[in-house]
Amino acid sequence: MTRPFSELVGALQSGRLKPEAAFLDIARRRWRVPMDGSRPHVDTGPGGERFVVAISQADLLAPTEIHRGFFGFELPALARAHGAGLAFDVAQPHAVNLLATQLAALDPATAVAELEHRILAPSPGEGERFRDAAWYTYAVDGRPQPLALSEGVVLPLFTTPEVARWTAVARRVAAPITRLAGPDLFARVDPGTVDGVAFHAGQDDQVLAGRDFLVATAAGRDVRP
Repeated sequence: MTRPFSELVGALQSGRLKPEAAFLDIARRRWRVPMDGSRPHVDTGPGGERFVVAISQADLLAPTEIHRGFFGFELPALARAHGAGLAFDVAQPHAVNLLATQLAALDPATAVAELEHRILAPSPGEGERFRDAAWYTYAVDGRPQPLALSEGVVLPLFTTPEVARWTAVARRVAAPITRLAGPDLFARVDPGTVDGVAFHAGQDDQVLAGRDFLVATAAGRDVRP
């Protein structure tokens, strides 16, 4: 269950949570954006700053307020399209504002969260996205190391080093965690040595893809529905 945004802000302000982790949480969340017709509502700050408003909980919206749901990784592009920054839970004690000039701080987290979303909710034609992405895996001398799971021997791929570390501890993986760019990564894997790919291998959100996916991705194709 996702913790309330107010708790995340409190952890960030107290130093218990790093900004990078907070940005990733924001990018993974589902937000409610008040709408003015077909356009997002834009607040204006005292200095003329413009903000697209994003609300974390339904009970923080006005009863008659029309809104649309957006994933956090979609919000920076939405704000930029309207020349604005982002105001999270505006008018609340835990409100957080990001000026338009500060949106770049969200970009690394946005890329990770969007990639995770594509893994869980695939659509056709995304082979190049997976091939060209940078992944964390276990490697020795630059060669990815297979991981044995109950589902078979897989190439483990992770979107963040933290998740790779959790699996390494649980599975007692000795090989170091390495970040490899997709084309280079897939070129170093012999499809005949693994049964497929496991995104976030060993975790609750693990997603499996067969050997045909590995072969197709290396060629920039996506065989998934």
